[in-house]
Amino acid sequence: MACSRTSSSSAKNMQTNALRGLLYEFGVVLPEGIRALAKAWPAALASVADQLPAMLIDTLREQWARVGTIETEIAIIERRLAAGLMEEVLAAVACRDETETLVVH
Repeated sequence: MACSRTSSSSAKNMQTNALRGLLYEFGVVLPEGIRALAKAWPAALASVADQLPAMLIDTLREQWARVGTIETEIAIIERRLAAGLMEEVLAAVACRDETETLVVH
């Protein structure tokens, strides 16, 4: 699961870097970091919307939506990892409790 998360994070980084690089070619400088990029994205796209073909703008929007999908996948994986960790902790506690019970009696 951790490998899946790492892979998804890499895919998200590659996608955001590709979007940032493409818009840079048209004079738009976007910030690094997903939160800063998410905040700047709508204005950045609007600033070049009249300069670029509609087909390219649609593609950029689709690629940005893909970033959101990847983030959702990462969040799901993180929840599963956390749940698995919690199960391991509970199992360890239960095992310890059983051992203590056996030792006491």
